Amino acid sequence: KAVVSTQSTGVGEGEWSSCGVPACVWDVLCYNSLTRTTYRGDEDKGRGYNCQRWDTDMPHPHTYHPSEDREWRFGIGHHNKCRNPSPKTNSGPWCYTTSLFVRWEPCEDIPDCEETALPMFVF
Repeated sequence: KAVVSTQSTGVGEGEWSSCGVPACVWDVLCYNSLTRTTYRGDEDKGRGYNCQRWDTDMPHPHTYHPSEDREWRFGIGHHNKCRNPSPKTNSGPWCYTTSLFVRWEPCEDIPDCEETALPMFVF
């Protein structure tokens, strides 16, 4: 959820309340069309196929394996969620597929942040 806990004023020490500000970039449910890398939602399907896990080379070998840098910059981790680790070559979130015959697909059901009221972050 796009919620961050912050200490409330006037509330006893150690008590927290929530506000409507995303906790961090990991909570962004849309992508910024300028950077193309902000999406951190749970979509795990391209146009028609399930996404391949980023930490495996089956069925498609690739070079975008999880690392501390890739996790922070692009959200690439030990999962199969749509991301964009190559913002200069693709228009938005995408993934390698589990199909032997289709290497990758764009993830089409993810909104552009500019077209929604969802928060957008630029780094």
